[in-house]
Amino acid sequence: MPFFLLFAVMFGFYACNDNVSPGLEESLELFAGLEQIPEASNSNVTINKGTNEDADGWFRVEINNTESNPFVSNGVTNAWCLEWKKTLRSDGETHQGVKWYTTHTNEKWKPMNYFFSIRDDLAKEYPKLNNREIQAVIWTLAGHMEIAPEFDVLNLADDEFPSRLRSNGTVNINRERVAEISGVVLSGYKDAEIQMSGIVGQTASDEQDIIIPPNREYSFDGPIFDIASLPDGGLLVPDFATVKEIHPNGNISDVNTLPVVNGPGAFGAEEVTFINGLTSIGGGSFFASRSGLDLAVGTALLRVSPGSSQIIGDIETFTLGDWPDGDSGQAPDWLNFNCIPPAGYTAGPQSNPYHITALSENEVLVADAAANTLLLVKNDGSIEVVATFDPVVDPESGVPLIQLTLEDGYECPVEPVPTAVQVGPDGAYYVSELNGTTAENLTGSPSPEGLASIWRIEPGSVDITCPSANCTKAVTGLNSVIDIEFGPNGYLYVVEFEKNGFLAAAAPDLGVPFAGGVIKKCDISSGNCEVIEEDIPLPGAITFDKWDNLWLVENVFAPTIRLVTYD
Repeated sequence: MPFFLLFAVMFGFYACNDNVSPGLEESLELFAGLEQIPEASNSNVTINKGTNEDADGWFRVEINNTESNPFVSNGVTNAWCLEWKKTLRSDGETHQGVKWYTTHTNEKWKPMNYFFSIRDDLAKEYPKLNNREIQAVIWTLAGHMEIAPEFDVLNLADDEFPSRLRSNGTVNINRERVAEISGVVLSGYKDAEIQMSGIVGQTASDEQDIIIPPNREYSFDGPIFDIASLPDGGLLVPDFATVKEIHPNGNISDVNTLPVVNGPGAFGAEEVTFINGLTSIGGGSFFASRSGLDLAVGTALLRVSPGSSQIIGDIETFTLGDWPDGDSGQAPDWLNFNCIPPAGYTAGPQSNPYHITALSENEVLVADAAANTLLLVKNDGSIEVVATFDPVVDPESGVPLIQLTLEDGYECPVEPVPTAVQVGPDGAYYVSELNGTTAENLTGSPSPEGLASIWRIEPGSVDITCPSANCTKAVTGLNSVIDIEFGPNGYLYVVEFEKNGFLAAAAPDLGVPFAGGVIKKCDISSGNCEVIEEDIPLPGAITFDKWDNLWLVENVFAPTIRLVTYD
C-alpha cells in the first residue's frame, strides 16, 4: 500500500478542469514547513492525459533529471491532479525545473498520505473504483486540507464538474461512493499510523499540482541475499557486509557494518565473507548469519545491537570440531567428502549458514545450505543439529538422484541444500531446499522439473533425519527454492531462484538455459501452489512488512528491492 509523492507543475494552459480560468484561484501556501530534496531540485516532467481509466492515473508523466534518492526516481508513472480549478499543459508538454519537497513532518498532508496508504484496501472493498473517482476523492481531500478550493462532490451541479468527469453533460462518477470513501479517510486519518510520507514538488511559478506514486524500488551495491521486516514498518537489508535500514518514510541509513573474514574460497580464489540472512528481534537488535569460505572458515551467527555486534554461534568450530564416534563436523552420514572437490572446494566439512529465523531473543534456527542441516543456535553459544536432510530423490521412484560418479565408482548424490526456515501457524518448522547440481546440469541441461520440496519439522525436534516421522514433505514439485515466508493470510510464499536449476544463474559457462525465478503461494494443508509472479531475474528473498506489503529482493548481485502484488 503506497505512500505518494506530490509535486507542483507550474506551467500550463490545458486544464485539470478545462472550463475554469486559473485566475479564479488565489495562491495557496503549499510548501510552508516542507523540506526540499536536494537530489530532485531540477527535474523535468513530461505530462500526458491517462487513457486507461483502470490502469492509468489521471495523467501519465515521465520524470527525468533526478539524482538517486529514496523518494522520486526517473521514469514513467501515474499521476493525479491536486487542484481541480487550475490549468496544466498535459498533451506531451515538458515542465522544467520541478523541485521536490518531503511532507513527512507536516500534519496538514496526513489525510492525503493516509488515503494513498489505504488505497489498495479501498480498491478491494470498492472493486468498481476507477481513476476518475480516485481523482474526485483527491480533490475532496485537498479542499479539506485547504490547499485547494472545496470540491463538494454531492452538491456540485453537473456542469460545474471538470469535463473529464462528465459524459454527454452528465457526471460519470458515483458521487455517493466518492463521498463515502472521503468520509472513511477523514474519519480515520487522525489516529492512523501512516506508512509513508508524501512528496511535494514545485516549478518556477504557481500553476498546477499533481500527485504521483512514490519511488517504491530501492537499489543497492550488493550482493543482497535476504531482507527482514522491522516492528516499525521499516526493512533491514544486508548490503554485502553492511546492514542498512529502509525507513517507513523511504530514507535509507546504515545500521552496522559487520566483521568479515578473508581466505580461500572456490577453487582456491581469495574471497571474503558476507551476510547471508537476517532476522529482527525488536529494540533495534537482530541476528545475522555470515557466509563461509572453504572448509567452513568464517561461518558464524552474530547478534547485533545498536552500536555493537558479537558472534554468539561459532558455526565454523562447530562444523570442524570433533564429534562422538570419531566423526568430524556436522556433515551428514551419507556425504562422501570426495564429492566436494569437483565443485571447487576441499574434501572436508563445509558450512554456509543461509537464511535464519528467531524462535525468541535467545534462540535462532539456521538453515545451513552447505552442511545440509537445520541448526539451533542459542545466546549462550551452544549449537545443536535439529535435522539433517537426506539426498534428493526422484519424485517418481524415490531413488536418490546421482550427480556424478567418481573415479573409484562412488556415486555422488544430488544434495538437498536447505536455504530458508520459517515457523508456521501450527508452530512447526518449515524448511526449503534449493537442490544441488544435477547430472543434467553438467551437460548444460536444466534440472529435472519439481525436485525441490518444503519440509515440515515437528517443533522441539533434535538430531532427526529428513525424511522421518518428525520430518515430512509439506509441499513438493518445486524448483530451486531460495526463500520462504508465511503471509498474513496463512499461505506460504515460496521464492524459486531459477526454474531450470540454480546453476543456470550461478555457473552460466555450463550453458544451462536461463528461465527466471518465480514466486508462488502455497497452501501447506493441501500442498497446492499457484504462481504469483514469474520471469523474475535472480530473486533472492521476500518479507512482509508491518502493513502486510510483500517486498522482494531481485537481481541479487546488482540488487533491487521492490513491492510485489499478491492476493
